[in-house]
Amino acid sequence: MNVLVFGTGIEFALVQALAEAGHQVYYYTDYLAPFPSFEDFGSGIGFSNIQKVHTFFDYVDKVDKIVSFDCYGGDVLEFLRSKGYDTFGGGRAVELELNRKLLKLVLKGVGVSQPDYKVVKGFDKIKPPAVVKLNIFRGSAETFTIQDEAEKRNIEVQLKREFGEFLNKVEFVVEQILDKDKYVEFGFDAVYNDGFQFPMLFGLEYKKGAYIGKVINALNELPSGFQDMILRLDLVLRKMRYKGFISAEAFLNPKQQREYYFLDITMRPPYPLGLGYRYAIQNFADVVLNDAKPVYRGRYYVAIPF
Repeated sequence: MNVLVFGTGIEFALVQALAEAGHQVYYYTDYLAPFPSFEDFGSGIGFSNIQKVHTFFDYVDKVDKIVSFDCYGGDVLEFLRSKGYDTFGGGRAVELELNRKLLKLVLKGVGVSQPDYKVVKGFDKIKPPAVVKLNIFRGSAETFTIQDEAEKRNIEVQLKREFGEFLNKVEFVVEQILDKDKYVEFGFDAVYNDGFQFPMLFGLEYKKGAYIGKVINALNELPSGFQDMILRLDLVLRKMRYKGFISAEAFLNPKQQREYYFLDITMRPPYPLGLGYRYAIQNFADVVLNDAKPVYRGRYYVAIPF
């Protein structure tokens, strides 16, 4: 099969898996900048069955499938899907990851439990203690916690180097801090294709480092809170006609497993642990290219990034 991948370079291990399965991959990585860097383009050069391309749309009619393993260029994949091209990943559903204000509204609309929150415009409007999230520009600031005014002032100094005077015009999602002695952060990692595909992974991260996941073969094997969350998310993803990888995290009360609070979502493999899908999922290429259900090599998946 001929495949066109729209990417950023982070997904190269997954692109390589398609090539090693015998498929011809045309690989576009977004290198556009006032002074383009070879580093932004070079991922994939020199590997069998991978041809790097400078112009994405010159290849859309030369391939059988168009794939994205990241949350950028969603509008491109949505446009191509609307024109009848066979796609995997991307689409308008990626806005659930990039636009956290939109995500909050959508979750509220389908009844997914989430921490109390406010959307504020300007860093100066944030009132500690709080968990603070930013849209799109995660390279500028990942999610962070502010415990008090002193910590807020320190973080403000750091962020002003990035945003300058625009810092008090940026929109932030500000969440209530939950009691970490009462809740444990769990997550699921799955394929969505006209519904959540089983088996999927259910697991947890240890100190944002090691990930330990268990293969789950049916919805009723999950804690009841996660069952509820998945059924409600399905209403959203089905309406958006999403097809691709998905990962979500929530705080769960182990003593009352119906009690959960949704934390975050990725409309892609979660990086870096998702790069191991090519090894964990025995039929990885068929999942992406032929709508197959994933077949895991074992009962557990452990990822330790270096």
